[in-house]
Amino acid sequence: MVSLPLGACTKILGYADDLALITTGPWHAQSAQTAITAVGNSCVELGLKINTTKTKALHFGSQTPRPPLKLQDTNINWVNSFPYLGIWLDSQLTFKKHVAATKERAKSRIRILRIMTGLHEGANYDALRTF
Repeated sequence: MVSLPLGACTKILGYADDLALITTGPWHAQSAQTAITAVGNSCVELGLKINTTKTKALHFGSQTPRPPLKLQDTNINWVNSFPYLGIWLDSQLTFKKHVAATKERAKSRIRILRIMTGLHEGANYDALRTF
């Protein structure tokens, strides 16, 4: 069990090897940097390596200038959207990119089903139901 000195306005969400740091409040940028530093230091102590190229920062809401964040002497890039656990999050929480990605995945599956259920030939009922 790892305990980190995080403020009341900072939460860590984790699933397997994916972590999300969430900070809120008037000092969210400073809280984020404090939490990033704490997580980075704990990972070093535990012998874990963070992939800094996959680490991104996403600000929800206003388009105010954001101070740079650092993780182990590496700048964290600010992005307008990012996938987390299969869901595309965007800075305005419109989910437009997620809906578009879901539609594309559905289109490819529908094409396969149309081929499989052709009028003259195609898969039998059990194969279609399995697919």
